[in-house]
Amino acid sequence: MLRRLFRALPDAPRARLLQARMHARDLLRTDLRFARPDGPHGLPPCHDWTQVIHETPTAEAKRHNLRLAADTLQRTRIAPGEVFSFARVVGPPIVSRGFRAGRTLVGGEVAASIGGGLCQLSGLLYVAALECSLEILERHPHSLDIYTDTTRFAPLGADATVVYGHRDLRFRNTLDQPIGFACEVDTGQVTLALCASRPVVRRSVAFVAESHASHTLVTTVVDGEVILQQSYQRAAGA
Repeated sequence: MLRRLFRALPDAPRARLLQARMHARDLLRTDLRFARPDGPHGLPPCHDWTQVIHETPTAEAKRHNLRLAADTLQRTRIAPGEVFSFARVVGPPIVSRGFRAGRTLVGGEVAASIGGGLCQLSGLLYVAALECSLEILERHPHSLDIYTDTTRFAPLGADATVVYGHRDLRFRNTLDQPIGFACEVDTGQVTLALCASRPVVRRSVAFVAESHASHTLVTTVVDGEVILQQSYQRAAGA
């Protein structure tokens, strides 16, 4: 009953309740200092990652949503020891903030929801954090692999699903200098750059997939060391 009432709320008050829930979760976490959008970070690009944006019926909505998120991303400087939270930086993806309906996974099924497509940016940030030795504090993989070899835009295992108020991507700046990010969204691709005043060592990251009858096992390897194994169920027809 309460869940149905919550879902029936307009998006703005629903987002405020989710924000309160998120802040309450962190209330006693004295070890977390969150970075906040506060004007252009002014740092030069150091490393970059590019992924294709496939042309689909929801591609334009995805590009629009990514550009909105990129704007707040580029206004966030992350000091040493501070934590980047996708939810706190990007904020709630709701209609009143300009976000549009795009493709997303809801309850293990492909559906349209406001803010759809943002997971491509959170996935790029996850890979950047892995390669640049940032400390991953929270990251959630998708439960289902809905892509084929021709529709996949990132290696399986390189994803980071974000659901405002429920699932976040968080990492800590463990470097000895401030960092920031810049993001450019073109018609056919999205590019993320890590920005820093001094060089940042880039590690080798590989996602090794092993196919089984009903699922795929992905091993994440960083500089030759296995750090994670995860299983993805394959969607019908994928």
